[in-house]
Amino acid sequence: MPFIDIGAERPGSVTMIAKKRQAEFPGNLNNLEEKYTNLFRCDKSYLVNLDHVTSFDAQARQLQFNQGLVCKVSFRKARDLTKLMKDRES
Repeated sequence: MPFIDIGAERPGSVTMIAKKRQAEFPGNLNNLEEKYTNLFRCDKSYLVNLDHVTSFDAQARQLQFNQGLVCKVSFRKARDLTKLMKDRES
């Protein structure tokens, strides 16, 4: 599962995007973030699984996933993400 985002057009719903499937269900990111500690909150609208990230462009603050998907990273979370990505490489 590359990432989870909130449905902007449908409040109270969450969209999960996986390799071969996309699903929408009721919920919120705060609860999912607490329950799944392997997911990283990179923006107010996104939880991402860093295992599926192929690259992070710190200048543009964008994550690239192995399916060609792109996800934005908030200014505040970019520093934390850069540190996490470096720790994962070593």
